[in-house]
Amino acid sequence: MKIPLKIKVGYRTIDIVYADPDFKSDNMTDCYGQYLDRQNKIEIQRGLSPSEEANTVLHEIMHCVFKTIGETNEGMALSNDVAEERVVLNTTNLLQTILFVDNPDLLVFLTKSIKK
Repeated sequence: MKIPLKIKVGYRTIDIVYADPDFKSDNMTDCYGQYLDRQNKIEIQRGLSPSEEANTVLHEIMHCVFKTIGETNEGMALSNDVAEERVVLNTTNLLQTILFVDNPDLLVFLTKSIKK
């Protein structure tokens, strides 16, 4: 299955694109993706396994979520980059496992219940 090229996060439309690391500028050389807030864009490295790609997309969406709700603003709980990355990493890894790996029927239930 292909990654959607656009997703909605709150009032924002976020583009999802594949990108290659830029070793001259250290762009994405130590990670699999990045969320670019001012560009409304998520960049994902090419060539990831399906599981890593899914986790990376969800991880970057979580960065967007916390930015959108203001938790990364100065004085808020995730204003420190280290704290933000820790919370995003831990939340993403658990959500991926809970919703998509260990309990796929739960995701179906939640999706159908919300649409009713």
